[in-house]
Amino acid sequence: MKRILTTFKREKGDGLRDRDTGDGGISGSSASLAEDDTPEGRIVIATKSFCESGGPQNQNPGEEVLYLPTIVDLAESSPTAARAAAHTIRKFLELKKNNNNLRPHTQYNAIMLTRILSDNPGRTFTRNLAEAKFIGTVKELLKHGREPSVRQILIETLECFDGKAKVAGDGDEEVEGLKGLVGVWVKEKKSMAKLSKSAPAPGGGGFFTSSSDNTNDQYQPHHYPTHYPPTHEPQLPNMEELAARVSEAQTSAKLLEQVLQSTPHPEIPHNELIREFADRCKVASRSMQKYISASTGGDGGGMDEDTLTTLIMTNDLLTMAVGKHARAVKEALEKQEVHKTVEGARITDVAGGDADVMRGGGGGGSGTNEAMVL
Repeated sequence: MKRILTTFKREKGDGLRDRDTGDGGISGSSASLAEDDTPEGRIVIATKSFCESGGPQNQNPGEEVLYLPTIVDLAESSPTAARAAAHTIRKFLELKKNNNNLRPHTQYNAIMLTRILSDNPGRTFTRNLAEAKFIGTVKELLKHGREPSVRQILIETLECFDGKAKVAGDGDEEVEGLKGLVGVWVKEKKSMAKLSKSAPAPGGGGFFTSSSDNTNDQYQPHHYPTHYPPTHEPQLPNMEELAARVSEAQTSAKLLEQVLQSTPHPEIPHNELIREFADRCKVASRSMQKYISASTGGDGGGMDEDTLTTLIMTNDLLTMAVGKHARAVKEALEKQEVHKTVEGARITDVAGGDADVMRGGGGGGSGTNEAMVL
C-alpha cells in the first residue's frame, strides 16, 4: 500500500512547527531538537509528538493524526529519517522504571505508528526493525508488559507481520526486516500454548484462548480489548483505565476516517490497514456500549454525568467512523461492478464490430479488385 496517509492535508501535518512544546508533554530532549530542521530532527519531533499525544488527560482527542503526514513523508523520502523514527519508537517501547509503563498510551501509540509505517513507506522503515536492540525491546515488552491494551495491539501487530511473512515467502525484501520480530512472536505463541494447557484461565477469558480442535498448539487471537471475560457481566474499569480506553477509541475513530480519506476508492475494500482500524472501532464501540450499560445499571458506582456523556459521545464517534467505512466499501464495490459491466459491454461491442468489419471488408476487397480489372 503506497502513498496511504501521505495525502493528509499538509497544513495539518506541518502544524507541529507551531505547537507549544511546553504544553504538549514533549520531553526536554524533544525541545532541544526543535531547531534541527534536518529530516532526522523533524521526524524525531513528530514521532515523539505522535506517541505522547492523546493521553487520558488530553483535551484534543485524535490529535495524533496531525503528525502522521510529516512522519510518513519524511520516512518515505529519507532512509536516515526512517531509521531515526524506528529508534525513537524503540525508546518509547522500552520497559524502564518510572518510564512509559506509567504512561501506557505512549507505548500504544508507538506500536500503532510502527504498524502504519510498516505499510508506508514499508521496507525503508521495516529494515530498521531487524536491529537486535529493537527486537530485544519488543521481546521484553511482549514477555513482561502488563498493560492489557498495549499487549493486545502489540500481539495484533506481530500477528499482522507474521501473516505478511507467510504470504511473501523467503527472499522477499518487503518483509525481510520483519523476520526477527516474527521469530520472537512464533516462540512466544508456543510458550503461551504450553502455559494455557498446564494452567487454563478460569472462565476462558483473556486475549487468547485455546481450542480443542487446534492441533498445532497455536493460540487464536480474540479481538476484544475489554478486560472482563466474555461470559461475565460487564464491569466498569477504574476511572484511569476507562479514560485510557476512551482515548484509544477516539484515536482509532480519527485514524480510520483519515485513512479512508487518503486511500483511493478502489483500494478501500481490500486495504488491510483500513480493515484493521475498522475492526478496532467496532470492538471499541461494543466496549463503550457495555460501559454505558454498566454505568446506568447497578454497577454504575458514582459515575458522574460528564463521564457518561463522554462515553456516549465516544460511541457516537466510533459509530460514525464505522458507518463511513461501510459506505465507502459499498460505494467502491458498486463502482467496481459498474466498471465490470461497462467493460463487458465494450468487449461485446468491439467483438461484434470486428466481425462486421471483417464481413464488410471482404466485400470491399472484391469491389476494389473489380475496379482494377475495369
